[in-house]
Amino acid sequence: MPAEFNRTPPKLLVLFDIDQTLLHTGGAGSRALKLAAEEVLGRPVDLDGMLYAGRTDLALIGEILQRAGLNPDDHPDLAHAIKLAFFRHLPVTLEESTKGRLMPGVPQVLDLLSRNGACLGLCTGNFRYSAFLKLSHFRLADYFAEGGFGDLYPDRADIARDAVRRCFRRFSLSLPPDRIILVGDTPEDVRAGQAVGARTVAVATGIFDEEALRAAGADLVFKDLSDAEGVVRALLPDD
Repeated sequence: MPAEFNRTPPKLLVLFDIDQTLLHTGGAGSRALKLAAEEVLGRPVDLDGMLYAGRTDLALIGEILQRAGLNPDDHPDLAHAIKLAFFRHLPVTLEESTKGRLMPGVPQVLDLLSRNGACLGLCTGNFRYSAFLKLSHFRLADYFAEGGFGDLYPDRADIARDAVRRCFRRFSLSLPPDRIILVGDTPEDVRAGQAVGARTVAVATGIFDEEALRAAGADLVFKDLSDAEGVVRALLPDD
């Protein structure tokens, strides 16, 4: 078991991105999205070259419709149908994936933060339902109860604002921005944290290296979270 620190830290809210920050689905998410789109549109869908990192599920479905020659604003019914089909396919593709894994140190970091008084939340481009499908598959769902998700907003900054509002309400918090931390693996996560005045922590476990994440303005950058105690000591406030 990870060691507990000999102090009781002040209240702190730590918001986590999911994909490539907490876990890697091994392609299960993109596979489920492709199957869902082909089921709804009734024809093959070419997703080659589509960028996933830092984007929202809402934006991805919009791009799929555009690639199919359809204006997403004119077809909310198709977007909704793809979303529901995605929810059906994702549990299957998660089970089928042989490359899915947790990112290094993640369970230990979550455990240490929880046992040292931090409130944990999510700030993710995933739809809420698919976010918890992924977290449940990797046995992380019990760490999280609230957050901001990609159901309503295509922009990560708006998701971060919603995450803070929801977590403050859920956990009865009233914290200054320097007691909010956002952890992610892309420059978009950094930008989202900056939009709410949070401390931004970036991990180079996705497609962006440490140099790119520092250039994006992250307050702290880690190669990964494998040094769980060191990471948590850096996150907890001193006073």
